[in-house]
Parts: sequence; structure tokens; C-alpha cells
Amino acid sequence: MYKLLFCLFYLTPVLLFSQKRVNNDKNNTLTIIGELKDFKESPEYIYPIFLDNKNTGIDSVRVNKGKYLIKRVIPCATKVTLYLKNLDLPESFKDKYMLTLVTEPGTIKIISRDSLSNAKVTGSMANTEYANLEQKREKYSQYLTKLFAIQSKQKNDNLKIQHQIDSINNLLSVLYYNYLQQHPSSLIKLFALEKFIFCLPDILNKQQLVKVNKEYNKLSEVEKSSF
Repeated sequence: MYKLLFCLFYLTPVLLFSQKRVNNDKNNTLTIIGELKDFKESPEYIYPIFLDNKNTGIDSVRVNKGKYLIKRVIPCATKVTLYLKNLDLPESFKDKYMLTLVTEPGTIKIISRDSLSNAKVTGSMANTEYANLEQKREKYSQYLTKLFAIQSKQKNDNLKIQHQIDSINNLLSVLYYNYLQQHPSSLIKLFALEKFIFCLPDILNKQQLVKVNKEYNKLSEVEKSSF
């Protein structure tokens, strides 16, 4: 959290400038056509959360005979998480009850079988790109999960474990930075940049700040306003 706040402070003049010039195009509509198949119990509602810094919040959308329709104006490619359970319930955060995707404005279709996460998403180039990047991240995340589990059981700080965690985060930061270099026109470069920052050390050095600033300045004004 500290490093993200530090980066935001570092970029504040640019953020303020870009937000004044954002074009709020009301035609940037995202339409999600969803269908739930082979569910033991058909839920009454779907709960979508949009993380776009413009329309951030929780909605409820009625499910009718296993089908639902979501419409929302979004400024650019946006992360959306769908839930089958009210977020007040602890089980709502189980994988089978939630689905996270990244999508640009347009019409997409989601067909889920048995569980919400077992889904086929079509119509979104951004989500296909995001899923491919997440697949590259997965092997690192599995190792981190094991290390965090070991770390949580130890009463005293284990420098060896922490060093391993730091090493994996460093590998992840390289993964995201290289992705940004290799895909300058990516629809998900905003999310890749956020992941890159997250994997950096808590206190950034000058070289790391320069990299963050350089990649941030490659974002469009609309993407900057959603950062």
C-alpha cells in the first residue's frame, strides 16, 4: 500500500491534469449477456463490482431463468468482479461464487456451468489478454501461497523465507515490466502497470520510480484517470 500511495503522490500533478481532460464518452457502454447453466439452485441476483474509479460500487442485477443482463458505461478496459452471493456472506468470496474479468466497452457473453468461475467469456479482447497474462503469473503465485502459509505459522521472522518471497516478487516485477515493453498498445497495460508496482519493494529507488513514471506516461488520458 505504501509504495502505491508513494507512486500516486509522485504522479499527482500528472493525475490532476489528465483528469481534467478526460472525455466522458457516454457511448462507452459495456453490455454483459450472461447465462447460468447446470446450477443446482438458480440465484436470484448477480452482484457486479466495477473498479474504474468512476463508477466504483456494488450493484445487484436480477437473474431471470438463468439469464442476466448488465449494462454500464465504463471509461476504458475495466476490471469487473461478479458475485453470486451477497457480499455480506463469507462464502461469497469462494471461487465457485465469483468471477473476475477485465473487459473493454462493447458486448460480451458469459456462459457459466456448475459454478460462476467455470465460465466461457467471449467478445472481449482485453479479457483474453488478461487471462493469458494471469496464466503466466500462476506458477509464481502458487509458490508465493506456499511461502506465505509457512511464514504465517512461524512466530519469529524468517529472513530466509522473506528473501524467497522477495525474489519471487522480483521475478514477477520483471514479468510485468517486460510485458509492458513488449505490448505498448495493450488494452490491459493499466493493469500490468498496477501489478508491476505491487511487486516492487516497499520503498522504491530512483530507477524504479523512473520506470513507473515512464510507463505511466504511456497511458492514455482516460486510463490515467482510472489509475
